[in-house]
Amino acid sequence: MQVKAENLKTIGTCGLLKRDNLEHIDIEFSMLPEYHGKGYGYEAASEIMKLAKSEFGIKTICAITLPINKPSIYLLEKLGLSYQKTVKPFDDDKELLLFAKDL
Repeated sequence: MQVKAENLKTIGTCGLLKRDNLEHIDIEFSMLPEYHGKGYGYEAASEIMKLAKSEFGIKTICAITLPINKPSIYLLEKLGLSYQKTVKPFDDDKELLLFAKDL
């Protein structure tokens, strides 16, 4: 398959982050609005989780999201993460949902 240079553009991000206030490595993803619901987040996060396990030896992965962010919650559950508890990891005192999965 040949990819044209003009088709290569950033549509979002996906990666791993170790936050001081969370026990496990956090998977993060964000897509530009026009790319929501097209499967890109799932595809990227699935590959990042495979790398987390195979290349970095990560045993457990977590994620945090706002309770009102239903698309993010759906994606986390589709990735196999399950709700653990409500947390307040930042100084702004916002309650977030913590999801986790053993890899």
